[in-house]
Amino acid sequence: MATAAEEKAAAAAREPACRPAAGPALLRLPEELLLLIFSYLDMQALGRLAQVCRWLRRFTSCDLLWRRIARASLNSGFTRLGTDLQMPWMQLEGDSLYISQANFILAYQFRPDGASLNRRPLGVFVGHDEDVCHFVLANSHIISAGGGQLMTHLGSDFPPGAGVLDVMYESPSTLLSCGYDTYVRYWDLRASARKCVMEWEEPHDSTLYCLQTDGNHLLATGSSYYGVVRLWDRRQRACLHAFPLTSTPLSSPVYCLRFTTRHLYAALSYNLHVLDFQNP
Repeated sequence: MATAAEEKAAAAAREPACRPAAGPALLRLPEELLLLIFSYLDMQALGRLAQVCRWLRRFTSCDLLWRRIARASLNSGFTRLGTDLQMPWMQLEGDSLYISQANFILAYQFRPDGASLNRRPLGVFVGHDEDVCHFVLANSHIISAGGGQLMTHLGSDFPPGAGVLDVMYESPSTLLSCGYDTYVRYWDLRASARKCVMEWEEPHDSTLYCLQTDGNHLLATGSSYYGVVRLWDRRQRACLHAFPLTSTPLSSPVYCLRFTTRHLYAALSYNLHVLDFQNP
């Protein structure tokens, strides 16, 4: 006997993904007018509207409708009784799990069954005065970010809104960054903290959400429009190859990507794409 959840899912699957031929006259308006009308809705109203049918769910997922809401919430953080909260961050490395808690980082080792952790932490890493909000593991180093006193900042004379969306350390002295200003920059702190060593510009003037390297000459970036992943040779200025992962009008940024010598994995709003370099 089917459960209520299964019946609801089956009913949703039978709904047409195209615009309903019958129904309220509102839905028969041109899409430009619908976008204008729906732009006045708040987050809760858009969420309820998306539950009406599959077509409205796809239509209300358009970036144009959520951009204003996302900008308003960008720096609001998570709050409880008016106080900002820093969410914990985790990183998996081999048979150990690293997790931030308050102003320190704990390392736990998996038990032999691989399904649970030892209760006693393997190591405790301290040094921050405030909450640790993000960290990465690079070989034998932990690079962490949290509140505290600013010691230095990279670059100068950036235009307003040129925020950084992703950073990748290659060594304690070298790192790559990308963001809203459409550039990938390579920094060497031994040379200068004010000027990058090299930079690559996104040819279509799109925001760069993420980047990844193979530790050598190959660099991959994820753009904000149509799920475009670009491959670069760091010895050249021009892009080597571009892979548009979406062809629908509902564009999605590439939020995260990882690659090996054989495959590339890219996470978009709706799905995960896998590119096979050996069988293009």
